Amino acid sequence: MTAGTPAYSLAAGKFACDRVHATSSGNNETPPKLFDGNTGTKCYTSEKVDGSLANWHIFVMRLADDAAPVTSYNFYTANDEVRRSPTDWTLEGSRDGVTWELLDERRWAPHTTFTDKKNRNDNSIKGKPFNNGTAYRFETDAPPAFNGKFLRFTFKKTTGTSSSLKMLQLSQLQVIDTLGNNVAKGLAEAANNTAAASLAPGSFTCRGNYYNGNKTEGPKFLFDENPNSKICVGTVDGTVGNYRYITMRLPDNAAPVKGYLFVTANDSLARSPCDWTVEGSVDGVTWTTLDERTGIAQPYCLYTAMNAGHPFTFSLLAAGASLPSGSAVTVDSGATLNLNDASATIGALRVDCATGAGTINSFRPAAGGTLELVNFPAGTSLRDYQIPITVTGVENASALRSWTVTIDGVRRQYKASYQDGNIKLVPGGFIMLVR
Repeated sequence: MTAGTPAYSLAAGKFACDRVHATSSGNNETPPKLFDGNTGTKCYTSEKVDGSLANWHIFVMRLADDAAPVTSYNFYTANDEVRRSPTDWTLEGSRDGVTWELLDERRWAPHTTFTDKKNRNDNSIKGKPFNNGTAYRFETDAPPAFNGKFLRFTFKKTTGTSSSLKMLQLSQLQVIDTLGNNVAKGLAEAANNTAAASLAPGSFTCRGNYYNGNKTEGPKFLFDENPNSKICVGTVDGTVGNYRYITMRLPDNAAPVKGYLFVTANDSLARSPCDWTVEGSVDGVTWTTLDERTGIAQPYCLYTAMNAGHPFTFSLLAAGASLPSGSAVTVDSGATLNLNDASATIGALRVDCATGAGTINSFRPAAGGTLELVNFPAGTSLRDYQIPITVTGVENASALRSWTVTIDGVRRQYKASYQDGNIKLVPGGFIMLVR
């Protein structure tokens, strides 16, 4: 299909690029090679893809009309220069080719199997699937965001077993805000053991002794977004005396933080951390545990992000919290949102009555929320309508009575109510009788 063709104009089973991309090999390395089922062919463009908006490469496709629902995806490396493989990308979905929603986003995502001794262009890793052959699943459930400006990482252990591999080593540490930015990029280094409350905005401090000083493998290299540089420090073996601490103060204008990433270095994958905690503070004095991980498997790729390129989220922040204000939760038909471990409340719920919705486990409505119904069936009685969504483990069900109900954007004098395992609509307001 012609480059630049809008998605809604695509025929079933077709794709298009955002523009014609330059290539050095004529028709031998063009976009259709992405879909020919042959790992020996490839799509290659001679234009740079460097993260800047103007240089994004966009592929839009329309699946066959009888295609089953999509749940995951993957890429394969080409026949040469594995370093040209993408590391950062997003995947969006649309029902009409006009309105799009984010399905998945990855940063510094791993390509394929790199052993400790392999060069990134080793022949044995060419033509192989990303993520060690495990397909990427859609992971865009919005976690709660942390609004404080201070973060503290405590690295407790690495995956190494020998003394030379118990040293902590990472090439990058990224902190992802709600706008998708790495707000840790370019943090300035303060003196070791600086009190958090004394840090200047946009700076960090460490505690402990660091291998090779602060020269070629010091902490400042965590924040330069260069995977060829790294931090490498002394023994981190799980004992309290050998914990390693990095405390940072984010810039004052940073958006709320929603996750973080570690990027492996140029060698010795066994030095990667497997146990750590992340704490947050608003004032640099009082700290709250945001996340804690133990027994994280050793990564298998050099120069790439842990957790398959998906930022670690703040699993402990959600306790007693609400999902981000102003965001409406939508659960597509066949999908499940599990809040079992989050204790999070939902303040806005959107349901498409035409397609139906999925399941929310441990549903906890917040007081004063909003229920948005779209594509409501014409001529249907509101009182008798059963909203097509499944909720389990409902707590504080009475809070639904305080919710505002809108139908196709119009506020109605009805309230939501939990009855017999379902969410239903009941008349709102009050009645005054004068006799």
